[in-house]
Amino acid sequence: MESRASRLEALIRKYRSGAISEAEGAELLAHAEEETLKALLHDMQQSFLAAEPDELLLDRQRAARMRQEIWQQVRPRKKIRPLRRWLIPAAAALLCVAGAAYLLQKRAADTEVWQELATAAGEQQRIVLPDSTVVYLNGKSTLSYPSQFQGAQRVVQLSGEAFFEVSHNPKRPFFVVGKDFTTKVLGTAFNVDTDLAPGIAVAEGKVQVVSVAQERVRQIVDQPTSWWSTLGLQRPARVDDAWSADTARKEAILTANQYLSVDTVSGGLALGQGSAPNWRTGELAFYNTRIEQIALQLNRYYGEQIEVDEAIKGCEVTLPAMNKSLEQVLHTLARLRQGTAVKTQQTWLLRGKGC
Repeated sequence: MESRASRLEALIRKYRSGAISEAEGAELLAHAEEETLKALLHDMQQSFLAAEPDELLLDRQRAARMRQEIWQQVRPRKKIRPLRRWLIPAAAALLCVAGAAYLLQKRAADTEVWQELATAAGEQQRIVLPDSTVVYLNGKSTLSYPSQFQGAQRVVQLSGEAFFEVSHNPKRPFFVVGKDFTTKVLGTAFNVDTDLAPGIAVAEGKVQVVSVAQERVRQIVDQPTSWWSTLGLQRPARVDDAWSADTARKEAILTANQYLSVDTVSGGLALGQGSAPNWRTGELAFYNTRIEQIALQLNRYYGEQIEVDEAIKGCEVTLPAMNKSLEQVLHTLARLRQGTAVKTQQTWLLRGKGC
């Protein structure tokens, strides 16, 4: 069955070639007078306004050429019949639709090629994204990102921990989508952990955090909506849509030297004061943290297995920032519970007195 977009395109092509019949001309006029078409044109205009600057400039240049071409096609001619005169505004409007549909379909056709960087336990990586954003990826973490950012948003996906130095661009916000929450920034430096200690800590600037599951973001982004589906086009990813669609979401704004803990079960957000972790330089610090949680984070950073004795699991301790070997860190940690840290084969065993 012929789609609506294909039918409109066929009618416009016939009009421009002068081969359109009176019945087809009446059909074209009927399309132009539909209220839904006016809404489509309005939505298209808003979409173009949301485009990135270079792309918007290119679209305006093309639009100028389209207007000139439309005028050449629809300006009154001596031989034109009265019915065709009524079709002038209709054809002009529909030519705009066809032109916009072409440009937008071209955007959709430029499929983003995603890349993935994964680190092993004990491995840290530094990567510069296409927009000059710098990302430091901690051990046992995965970053997915497009080879080129397209459209009005910059979106990456993170599993694990990373520190971001986001290139400033207020017209193209940057989104970090994690398993249970998403972070939105314009240009700032912050740390994100989506796994062991879910939360965000801001070093510079301001970020917005919303507790929306990654799967929910994907569902909303993948749904064709509004005029995109009406014209048979694919809709570009808009992370904000997932936020507005999830009425149960919780959100918070963070500024420099603030951190946010995320409860991945309830979606609750707990805001506090504190500097961003500096694991990038080897300075690991823990404040009122359970020993078994510390062991997991040490494993991620150093890459060695650590077992915690049942007697000290659940005990909370504070370790100041240290740039030391794993052995030194574990011995310091054990002393806090009057215990020992012993290595057997490839595993460290941490013992001590109960809480």
